[in-house]
Amino acid sequence: MSYCSIIIHIRSLLFRLFTGVGVLTAILVFSGLLTGCVEDKEEGELSLDAGSRMPEFSVTLMDGEVFSTDNLTNSGISNLLILFFNTECQDCQQKLPEIQTLYDRILKDEKLAKQTRIICIAREEGAEEVRSFWETHNLTLPVSPQSDRKIYNLFANIGIPRLYLINTSTSTVRAAWSPTNISIEEVFSQLQK
Repeated sequence: MSYCSIIIHIRSLLFRLFTGVGVLTAILVFSGLLTGCVEDKEEGELSLDAGSRMPEFSVTLMDGEVFSTDNLTNSGISNLLILFFNTECQDCQQKLPEIQTLYDRILKDEKLAKQTRIICIAREEGAEEVRSFWETHNLTLPVSPQSDRKIYNLFANIGIPRLYLINTSTSTVRAAWSPTNISIEEVFSQLQK
C-alpha cells in the first residue's frame, strides 16, 4: 500500500471518528497528518531545485517506448517536464487533468511541441492502476508506471505531485514545483522562455 493511500485511508477513518464530535476540532488536532500526502515534510528532505543536475534514468512508457535521458542529446528537445504522481493521491488527481490541459496546449503550439517532452512517472503504482485512471479520465499524457520509488528517489524522497522542468541542453533543472505550488500558467510561461 502506498504512502498516499495510507494517508487517504487514515483521513477517512479520522473523519468518521470525529463526525459528530466536531470535524473542526479533528482537523485542528490532526492538521499535520491531514496534509501528509501533499506536504509531507521531514528532516533531511531531498528534492532537486533549480540549478541541480538532472539524474540519468530510463523508463518504459505504457505504449512500449523506452525513454532515456541519454537520447535527449541532439534530439531537438530543449524542455523536459517530468511529473511524479500516484493516482490515489487527491492532489495528484486534481493536477493530472491540469497537466493534460498543458500537454494539449503544447501540442497546439508547433514550436513548443518540437522542443518539449512531457513524461509522467508513477510513484509506487503499477500499470493496471495507472491505465485504469488514464482511461477513466481520458488522459493521453506519456506515462511510465513504476511499482517502486527507484526513479522518484533520484529527484526527491517525499511529496507528490512533484513537477520538474529540465533544460536538456545543460541537463539542469530550470524549475521545480512542490506539491502545493504547481501553477500550470507558470509552467507554460517557463516553457516559452
